Amino acid sequence: MISKVLSVLEVNQRRQILYLLLGTICLATLEMGSVAILGPVIQSIYGNSSKFFEIDLISKIGIPQGNIFVALLFLCIFVIAKNLLAYFFQRKFSKTIFQLKANLSQRLFKKYLSQNYQFYLQSNSADLINNISNVTSIFAQHSVMGIVNLIADSLIVVLILGYLFYIQPLGMLVASIFFGVILFFVNAKAKRALDGVGFKRKEYETAGLKNLQQTFSAIREVKVSGSEDFFLSKYALSNYKNADVETVIQIHQSLPKLWFECVGLMTLVILLMTTIYLGSSHEELIILLAIFGAAAFRLIPAVSRILGSVQLVRSSQYAVQILFDQMVAHETENEYISVAQKKIIFSDLCINNLCFKYPSSQELTITNFSVKVKRGEVLGLVAPSGSGKSTLITLIMGLLNPTSGKILVNDLNITSCLKDWQGIIGYVPQNIYLSDETILENILFSKSTDVLNQQALEYALKISKVDHLIKDLPEGLNTRLGDFGTRFSGGQKQRIAIARALYRQPQLMILDEATTGLDAQVESDIFSTLVEIKYEVTMIVISHNQAVLNHCDRVVYL
Repeated sequence: MISKVLSVLEVNQRRQILYLLLGTICLATLEMGSVAILGPVIQSIYGNSSKFFEIDLISKIGIPQGNIFVALLFLCIFVIAKNLLAYFFQRKFSKTIFQLKANLSQRLFKKYLSQNYQFYLQSNSADLINNISNVTSIFAQHSVMGIVNLIADSLIVVLILGYLFYIQPLGMLVASIFFGVILFFVNAKAKRALDGVGFKRKEYETAGLKNLQQTFSAIREVKVSGSEDFFLSKYALSNYKNADVETVIQIHQSLPKLWFECVGLMTLVILLMTTIYLGSSHEELIILLAIFGAAAFRLIPAVSRILGSVQLVRSSQYAVQILFDQMVAHETENEYISVAQKKIIFSDLCINNLCFKYPSSQELTITNFSVKVKRGEVLGLVAPSGSGKSTLITLIMGLLNPTSGKILVNDLNITSCLKDWQGIIGYVPQNIYLSDETILENILFSKSTDVLNQQALEYALKISKVDHLIKDLPEGLNTRLGDFGTRFSGGQKQRIAIARALYRQPQLMILDEATTGLDAQVESDIFSTLVEIKYEVTMIVISHNQAVLNHCDRVVYL
């Protein structure tokens, strides 16, 4: 598992984790020192030696024997200095882990965006969102943090136990056997309880997210059909199952602390009884009691955290596997790599003997289709439902690769100049995506308002008639659309989508049943406007509406 964790991390992140581990070694040494120094300090107060400590250890530092104030002051300064270092280390540790989470989330999002369109056809968006938001968080905060904490606490335990063995070997041997047996059974029980829990959590989280997406995407249908209870029950199924899984994880994270408070006290009693049996003096017993008490104060929480970290790491194995698979094992270069070209001046589009079949299908969706579209032409495309017209548009835009045949722009295969080709396309789909942002931000889409092309914006607003729309709005272009554009009519949303496409200053516009469902007058107004610019922008129009097709120079049947 550790090798997979390291494979997911970048070189600089591995280096940061190494620095954190070196810091844990220093802190573990200081923790051991805070226990080790307690005996000599107490002994310096009594002013005599025992078989456990040499009094010179304290006097060499400059603390006189019998001076209680100076001895306790030295102890306080040491502990305060140690805790200050621990505080600064914890700040650095937390920042590193949460920066790691943000970096992983960003890298995974970037990787998904770099995938070809086929990847999205084969993936579930709820899975992708869950991986970006939740899985990366679990990887950073449970896997990486758990491993580092496990190493840190293990070092603390080893160093303190080593010191205790040095001063009381026989008693520590008896106590360690007792404590080890209990630890073994607690760990075995937790392992059985947590097997497969992580994968179940991922399954239920994804199912819940998927249910929420489906509900809010179809909220009108849900409200009209009165299906609220159905969607609530679907969400409740995954939601409460996930709650049960989280309960199991939380219980087994908190259980060790309760166990070890009891077991630790029993172990301390066994240790002291063994010391008494060996004939230690009253003063030596007091010193040992103070040391063992201080050691237990640090050991019990440390051992509890060790088991908690082990369980966290166990329950997060699925996150490690997912990120390893997504970011390392199946890493391939994006097959759509654009060769540097000069900006395309569209002349014609030639589709020759095009065939396409989806990987999951045995039959061709498109068979030997050929057509040529010339500059300044409005081409109508008609086909029965399910015959592959939207797939054809997807192929023309270069989002899918043909099974056979060619798509050429200016006699160049579009795969050889893909980014440049896509850069001259304006696309208006039937189902328009509008975010809950302003009209301006929806028109600019991926473009920043800081680099606004005012001339292109005014052109897009004029041709799409959005300029008429914003005149009646108090906030004009800064009017928010609402979620999915719910505050605007279908025709208004369509005009905003056309303005978005026109803002890109396209040389080819593709309208994929873009006006289906709109009022006939609105539809006629939109196409009458678009036809006015056909000599500037070539168009491919998919529609079954004869009134729309009448605006086309030529109609092709698929």
